Amino acid sequence: YVPYKTPFYWARGTIGGAEVVLVEITTDTGVSGFGESVTAPDGIALKRTIDRAAELMIGRSPYHGRVLMREVYTALFRAQGICSAPRFGSQVLCGLEMALWDVLGKVTNQPVHALLGGSEHKSKKVLNRLMRKRQRRTNNEYLKTYSRGYPR
Repeated sequence: YVPYKTPFYWARGTIGGAEVVLVEITTDTGVSGFGESVTAPDGIALKRTIDRAAELMIGRSPYHGRVLMREVYTALFRAQGICSAPRFGSQVLCGLEMALWDVLGKVTNQPVHALLGGSEHKSKKVLNRLMRKRQRRTNNEYLKTYSRGYPR
């Protein structure tokens, strides 16, 4: 469980933090890569599904990540009659795929952004979402964020 610095307020209540599953993939040559998956809404179900996905990846090359992710998604979701589970499927696959990219970066001694096609920009704008329980606090956070150079 990773606590947030401040609680996250939304229409369904307050969230104080997130559960995260750390995913480690180790190749047959001993190279380990790490990724993470956020577990909402059910950490136990996510962990079990990641473990099932990992079984499908044993003995397979990390260089075939796209094919592996498609096969895992098909085996765990489409072939089970669920047809489509994009949000939960993404939570399962993101940690595994992140770990595969980490392995490839280590094996090739390259940063992952280079493996993904290289840096296209010197800097990139980010989305900053402000959600607070009290409007005055939200307004103050907005002003602080805007003064740091984030667009309106």
